[in-house]
Amino acid sequence: MTTPDEIGSILAGVREDDRRILHFSALLRREAGLGVDDLVVVGGSAVEIYTEGAYVSGDIDVCAPRDRVGSVLDRWGFQRPGREWARLDWKIVLDVVAPRVSGSMRLTRVVETPYGPLRIGSIEDLILGRLALVRFWNEPQEFRNAQLLAVLPGIDWTYVARRASREDLSAELDRLRTTAVPDGAD
Repeated sequence: MTTPDEIGSILAGVREDDRRILHFSALLRREAGLGVDDLVVVGGSAVEIYTEGAYVSGDIDVCAPRDRVGSVLDRWGFQRPGREWARLDWKIVLDVVAPRVSGSMRLTRVVETPYGPLRIGSIEDLILGRLALVRFWNEPQEFRNAQLLAVLPGIDWTYVARRASREDLSAELDRLRTTAVPDGAD
């Protein structure tokens, strides 16, 4: 078992927020005894990882079994004032948003960390999520985050277009495709 002191020491040695998310999440996955497919970093924290800190999230969003993750966080001294777990001295706030990823597991990516592999939500689903925030939640700043993601390599634009059509996001996607130059896009 990894002790809270060990976790605190590890986190103190990591300066970049996107790396802190990776290291902490991998440690949490390992400590909870979860497989690489059982804890997935999603939402703004995944955007932060993919953009290497160009976007900064306020918390870590994961899809994982809440009870398994919660027992580790409790043991590590996290407080749970509401839906999220927090350990402010570590500058970590964690939200278990769902037990499983709602988008494509096939398009998620696995990154290696010093503490084992960690699965990150798909760039494609993150783009769609940012576009939905623009359209349905009146958060225009999220369009810039979609642009940051849209230039990353290897995006399955067919998947994005199909889901955008189903979710009434085609106009936002068209705008994105004309303002960003994605890898391999026409």
